Amino acid sequence: MKRQLLFAALLFIGFNASAQFTKGEKVLSGNIALNTSKTVNNNGSSVQENSNATFLLNTGIGWVKSEKRISGFRVAYYNTLQKNNNGADKTTSNGITAGVFNQDIKTFNKSFFGFLETNLNGGYVWGKYSNSNSTTGGFSTTGYNFNTNANIGIGYRITKHLIADATFTNLLAINYSHYGPETSTPINQSSKTSNFSISTGLSSLSLNSVAIGFRWVFQ
Repeated sequence: MKRQLLFAALLFIGFNASAQFTKGEKVLSGNIALNTSKTVNNNGSSVQENSNATFLLNTGIGWVKSEKRISGFRVAYYNTLQKNNNGADKTTSNGITAGVFNQDIKTFNKSFFGFLETNLNGGYVWGKYSNSNSTTGGFSTTGYNFNTNANIGIGYRITKHLIADATFTNLLAINYSHYGPETSTPINQSSKTSNFSISTGLSSLSLNSVAIGFRWVFQ
C-alpha cells in the first residue's frame, strides 16, 4: 500500500510539474551565508576554546538558456575569523572573487524546483595573523586562488518574479591558492605558500553550510 501511495505521489508531481523558467529570461540573484563552529578542549588543568566564523555575500546575473539550464556570472566577498587558544591567536582572511556558473534545473511542481550548480572562480585574498608570542609576532598576507565547486539546492517561487532558494554549499570543491606573507613584527621574513585541495561535504551536509538567497526573474 505504501509503495502504491508513493508511486501515485510521484506521478502527481510529474504530471503537475511545469517549467519554472522560460528561455530568454534573466535572473538576478544574491545570497548571504554565515558558517560558525566552536570547539572546547578540557585537559583537566585548563580549558581551551577555538572558534571559526565565515561570512559570505555574493550577487550575480544569469541568462535562461532553456527551461532546464541557467548560465551566468557572479562576484562575491567573504570574511573569515578564526580564534585559537581562547582568542590569543587570531587569523583574519578576506577575499573578492569573480566567476561563471551553470545551473541544471529539475522542476518538482509549479512552485518548487531543485538545482545542481557548478562554478569556476578566481579571486584575490588578503589576511592577517596575530598571536601573543613576542618572538614570532604576526604577519599579513596577500595572494590569489582558483577554485571549481558543485552545489545542490532548492528553490521556491513566491511570486511570478521573486524566488527564494537555499543552497548546500559544500557538496564538492577543488581549490588552488598561492600566498606570500609580509611579516610585520618583530622579525622580517618572506616566504611563499601554495596549496591544492579537494574536499566534499557529502557525509556532513548540515544547516551550517546552507546559503539562503533570493532571485528576481525578468525579461
